Amino acid sequence: MNNQNFINILLVVLFVVILGNCYNHFLKDDNSIEENLASTQTEVPQTQEQEPSQESEIPLKVPEPKSKGNIQYSSSILTQLKTQKEVSIAINPPTAYSGRTQESILNERKGYVSKVFNMPNYKPMESIFGGIVNGKPWIGLKGAYCDGWRTTKGRTDGPSEESVFMNNPLGLVMIEMPYYTYSVPSSCPATAKLLPTKITASKDAINVYYNLSAYHNNYVQPEGRKYTIYYLKPINAKDFGYEWGYIANSKYVGFSDENSIMDNVYNFLDFIHMGGACQVEGGCNNGSPNQRPLEFRPNAFPAYMQVYLWKERPAHTTSNPDMIVNLYMN
Repeated sequence: MNNQNFINILLVVLFVVILGNCYNHFLKDDNSIEENLASTQTEVPQTQEQEPSQESEIPLKVPEPKSKGNIQYSSSILTQLKTQKEVSIAINPPTAYSGRTQESILNERKGYVSKVFNMPNYKPMESIFGGIVNGKPWIGLKGAYCDGWRTTKGRTDGPSEESVFMNNPLGLVMIEMPYYTYSVPSSCPATAKLLPTKITASKDAINVYYNLSAYHNNYVQPEGRKYTIYYLKPINAKDFGYEWGYIANSKYVGFSDENSIMDNVYNFLDFIHMGGACQVEGGCNNGSPNQRPLEFRPNAFPAYMQVYLWKERPAHTTSNPDMIVNLYMN
């Protein structure tokens, strides 16, 4: 064998050795990639399983869009808003209206309005309050909320249901119970009367808070929980010129009507008149009419609704509102 052939054989052997090493190296890398992929695939479901618990820890928070702030707060509220994001407003207690004159009742309302609004020439809207009849009874809180309409006896006694709303004018939109679905034995505690726990005012919104879960679970008859059993009450909004509303955002709330305030901009119809809803001989002063587009039920707690309000009919549900009301239902 000459030297050239020997050199050629050595080169071939060397090439085979190098090729073998390269193959082993690539094979090892490929196995490593497969192991990493397998490891990643087993980790993904674990991450997905943890997501619900992470979401449950996120606090219920209402979006904070800007409104036109088209509202005439009192000087006291405006002064506080210079240094505070929002101002807490005292909840005024309900009062008895039965037997009183229209003038007496509306003068009481004017006093409450003057505490929270800068409206020196405020006059209650005639189309809302002009139907109040002097000296007539009003449906009482106990008769409406606690007796379950089982008897007409005492139905108009004590603080009146409508006073909850009329005595708290800053609650532009509040919550009211429809009847026939609940009954509280004997004492009728304050917690059974569905009063707000807090009302606050900011430049862009009014926030109204309710402990609705306690009310719903403790005072509503089980058969009543199956139905849409709460109303939105925008009587104050309408009185101050906000005649149109829309539920722009919400959570855990459902409306049964096909043309509800959650589906379309709604024109509020509230007024007070002498009617027979109280089933008392001669009739009573009471709020009206029954507005099905405002009937709702909570599906879980805490829940909320964000109500856009306009003084003129907006072009669209996304139009910038004159004011916003956030209803918190804990």
